[in-house]
Amino acid sequence: MFGTIGSAAQGETPTPNQSDNYGVEHKLKFPVYIWRKENVQPKGIIIGCHGGCLHGRSYKYLGKEMAKNDFVMASIDLHGFGKYRHEGFGDKSQEKVHYKRSMVDFYLLIKELKAEYPGVPVYTLGESLGANVALYLANSRPDLVDGVVAVSPFGRPKYFFSPYHFVVGTQALFAPWTQLNLNPYLSKRLTSDVEMALEECNDPLNRNRQSAIELTKGFGMLYRGRRLAKSIASNKPILFVCDHKDMLCDEKGSRLLFNNLKTKNKTYIQIKDAGHLLVEKSRIHPDTIKALNTWLNEKSNRFKLSLAKPSSEN
Repeated sequence: MFGTIGSAAQGETPTPNQSDNYGVEHKLKFPVYIWRKENVQPKGIIIGCHGGCLHGRSYKYLGKEMAKNDFVMASIDLHGFGKYRHEGFGDKSQEKVHYKRSMVDFYLLIKELKAEYPGVPVYTLGESLGANVALYLANSRPDLVDGVVAVSPFGRPKYFFSPYHFVVGTQALFAPWTQLNLNPYLSKRLTSDVEMALEECNDPLNRNRQSAIELTKGFGMLYRGRRLAKSIASNKPILFVCDHKDMLCDEKGSRLLFNNLKTKNKTYIQIKDAGHLLVEKSRIHPDTIKALNTWLNEKSNRFKLSLAKPSSEN
């Protein structure tokens, strides 16, 4: 059950909390979602990077699970998504898809949370396009990111063809600014779980209509994240979580990207779930939760030991 921040009565068991109107959002002036236990020193900070048609609040179920394990999880809406697109948050320019400006928002959020929780490791976690964003952040600001969790990352696309391509292809070619309906594509490719597919397609905060121009920006972000991932520092811990039945991103491409990572501190876990969408949904497979908690606990414990070691030697 969720309450408001600071409302837990003395002696009550802390419960995970997520508030759309948390003070950080007012201070930073962009949509922020935070899940955490009140009055608990977290093991780590997880920064959620949402997928290419989703929004920051898509992590509400995972956020609650991570908070139960004493992690703080926070996410934002990328520019052009979520509250920016559907609730008029910010000004008109922020309704437009803009990944570089979104990266600056991530940097500001991480700095804010690091100041609130000094000495606590920060992990970027993303799914699909968000996984490549998470890898991008680790490369561009290694001083702010202590590890990465990449769920269903893009290494290369899963090639397929359907009659629907004729429709969207024609629209994209002759009217690249037209908002294309992606639901027929997403409903069949995100997951084999029909209920979860409908949940995603019917979410009013999703961006399941995008123009060819906006989709091209998304592909640009995917390829930048993939390219920069190969240059992440060799000591940076990275976890890949993938499903071999992924119908959107080729799982063999994800393995190839994983193998090309420079870091030696890397782990690849294959989950038998329902396809591409693994964590931004209401029913997350127990094996996925277990894999995330096990890896995060281990890395956070090692991070704590690394901080304690110099002082013990003095």
